[in-house]
Amino acid sequence: TLTVTDNNGGTTTKAFQYLTVFNPNAGWASGSKEFISPVGAVSGNAAATGKADFGFQVKFFNGDLVPSGKNFLLSFPGGNIEFESTTYQWLVVDGEEATFKADGTLNGLPGYTVLVSVIDQSSTNADGLIRVQIKDSGNNVVYDTFPGAVDTADPITAVSKGKIDVH
Repeated sequence: TLTVTDNNGGTTTKAFQYLTVFNPNAGWASGSKEFISPVGAVSGNAAATGKADFGFQVKFFNGDLVPSGKNFLLSFPGGNIEFESTTYQWLVVDGEEATFKADGTLNGLPGYTVLVSVIDQSSTNADGLIRVQIKDSGNNVVYDTFPGAVDTADPITAVSKGKIDVH
């Protein structure tokens, strides 16, 4: 629960699933190439699996409060998924992990969001780990590489070519 008080003494209280608190100087994240989209990731096509290409670079520029960078792209032809972000909402970097949320288009149609969580490449995950969750405007999951997991779950899908870097 969060309570906010304005400079005139007015207050409001609201409950949140989670709240993003960040330091715009904390770091940035980038990644590209591919992973194998797991069975069950596509709502309405649970059997879809195969190579998915992705790419992104997200960071804060010049003390901005909203991150920007190269759009997040996901192409998974086997599941009829083509997503491109249009505007980043937020970014949180914590050590070797980063999570960001963005608005975008799915198969050319606006009104979708993507939540991406990544873990940097290391000795335990050679090229990095990624989770991609796409929701429609009604907050319905249409694609999730970790179906059924809570939004805050760590990614488990390994990058098969390319890499994830959290800076």
